[in-house]
Amino acid sequence: MSLVDRRLKTFPVLLLVLMLLLLMIASTAAFAVDGTSFGAKLPGDTEPDTRRAAYWCRYYCNNYAGYNIYETNETTTQFIWEWARDYDAIEFLAQHANAGLITAVEDYNDDGVWNKTYLYAGKGGEQNTSGKYYLSTYTSTDVDDVLLWIFSGCLTANTSDTYGNLQTMAVNKGVDCVITYSSFLSFPTTNVDRYGNLFWREFWYYAARMGYSVYDSHNTALYNLYQWEGSYCGFDSRVLYNSGISIVPARYGS
Repeated sequence: MSLVDRRLKTFPVLLLVLMLLLLMIASTAAFAVDGTSFGAKLPGDTEPDTRRAAYWCRYYCNNYAGYNIYETNETTTQFIWEWARDYDAIEFLAQHANAGLITAVEDYNDDGVWNKTYLYAGKGGEQNTSGKYYLSTYTSTDVDDVLLWIFSGCLTANTSDTYGNLQTMAVNKGVDCVITYSSFLSFPTTNVDRYGNLFWREFWYYAARMGYSVYDSHNTALYNLYQWEGSYCGFDSRVLYNSGISIVPARYGS
């Protein structure tokens, strides 16, 4: 066999190997899924008081689970409306909250006035109001690709007589897995890994890096939190929906 014949014979094999490599690269890239993480702020703070919780969400989801997680505390009131409808795989709101509502963005505006934007479960008969957005007005395709939505705020599992229930509304709009809380949660007022920040550090480690189910990740984080703090800090009041799923591999909701 001549040198030319040997080269011609090996060409299809090389071509096949190249095609397989391209498929592997494409498959890996396909697992990069956009997601959003919000950090809350308290009046007078220059940084979100829950920024460590948001940081750990971004760190573990980006580096281990294949998501693209972003953290922000923009003041624009339109922001939450646009981003929450952006078909993100993970929505993480670590905010001040109450039954039927949660703070979405909290910051000083350009005039130095404290500005808040709220996300409500439903309208409660009122018209659209500046600084208020309503999960009930999302269409069936706005958030149905969300795999996991966490409302990490006080009393978010409870039902408001006026605005309804955040978890129920999110599930009705097609979100696969939802986490809410029926009691008050503890977060530190400084940028340290204690209380709520510590809890979410543990949760994201097990959910995004270790691939545990949402249920097992939450329980393990609770156990570790109690060992270190001597308290569950309110996170044992969780109300979970469809928590048997895992967020690994990275993907959109069904």
